[in-house]
Amino acid sequence: MVGELFDEQLRLSIHDYHTNAPIADATIEIKIAGATHTAQPDKTAGQYIATLSGSKTAHTGAGTLPIEIMILTTDDADLMAAELAKPLSDTDNDHHHAHFPWWQLAAGLFIFGGAFWLGKRSGSKGARS
Repeated sequence: MVGELFDEQLRLSIHDYHTNAPIADATIEIKIAGATHTAQPDKTAGQYIATLSGSKTAHTGAGTLPIEIMILTTDDADLMAAELAKPLSDTDNDHHHAHFPWWQLAAGLFIFGGAFWLGKRSGSKGARS
């Protein structure tokens, strides 16, 4: 199972352990922050979607929030425990992206241009003699 959280929407992709085939027609209940939510199947994406209205906002501050997920199929039942890790702030993730060093590109082009010009200049002097 893989889960992705987008604002207050949890998208779950569930596959069989042995065959890796997607599991269809499952009943999924998610307990988070004391509230129980039911995930609805999204047939076009092959996923299950649960709207966690108020659950994400009920957990303020940094840390982890325990989640219980119950999956029922016609053949099997699973109970899973997970944790939602919440950073200090939503903007903390912006610092992990590298910004392009434009000044290094400009300096490299300047050095390359200077070396090319000096090479042409010294090459043209040797050709005259």
